[in-house]
Amino acid sequence: MVTIDSGSGLDLDSRDLSPDRAGAQVQFLLRVKEYAQYLYEAEDRRAERFQEATKTYLLFIGSTLAGTVGTLKWLDLRPTSLLSRAYSAKEQVVLIALLIAVLALGASFLMTILVVKVRQREGLCEPRQFLAGAALDNSETEALERIIADFVVAAERNVMLNDEKARLLASASRIYRVALATLTLAAVGYVLL
Repeated sequence: MVTIDSGSGLDLDSRDLSPDRAGAQVQFLLRVKEYAQYLYEAEDRRAERFQEATKTYLLFIGSTLAGTVGTLKWLDLRPTSLLSRAYSAKEQVVLIALLIAVLALGASFLMTILVVKVRQREGLCEPRQFLAGAALDNSETEALERIIADFVVAAERNVMLNDEKARLLASASRIYRVALATLTLAAVGYVLL
């Protein structure tokens, strides 16, 4: 059973309430349940936004990586022949910058994929479990307290999962920006050298 201190003077664990106090207690618990449900649903919406962002990141990273590999092939620059073939200074600068960009893009891709691997969300209890528990509840108050506890536990777990997704996407974004800056330097180096 979850005990909630509302600060309103209601003793939510009391079983010998007058009808007026019991009604006030139920109304208070209904408001708490609505708030807990709101938090749970807000985290669901946040998780959906992260899933959409992940798809967008993967599209950009994949496109940039394909373009970088295509550029390496177009310029006939092969990382495996860096030591064996005599490249001009211009080609060496471009090749090294492109290799750094490819590594950064790979790391960014990996970080973005890890977002998908984070558990999607914490669900509410199974309906069968809820109905079995409801049969044991002695009052509407106990049932509401159990519902609130279910929402709170799921919302807390979803906050933790979403924070992990946010951290991974932020890291992927920073690494992607490094890759883009390196690609820009490679292009400028190729044109100016």
